Amino acid sequence: MTRLEEYGDMAIRIVTYIPRVCIGIYNVVERGMPRTLECNYEIKKKEYEIVRKKEDKNGTEANS
Repeated sequence: MTRLEEYGDMAIRIVTYIPRVCIGIYNVVERGMPRTLECNYEIKKKEYEIVRKKEDKNGTEANS
């Protein structure tokens, strides 16, 4: 009878292994993560300057 109990215990351990691992990882991450995350970077919008080509008085492009 003890041999059957050992096989039953082993079967339960094998079946519940993945859920136990997932729950353990979740608990570790929950304990280790801070409640709020701080971002130490400042986000700035890049400004583009409009560069115009030199034009003659006639409005045609000047070759220099």
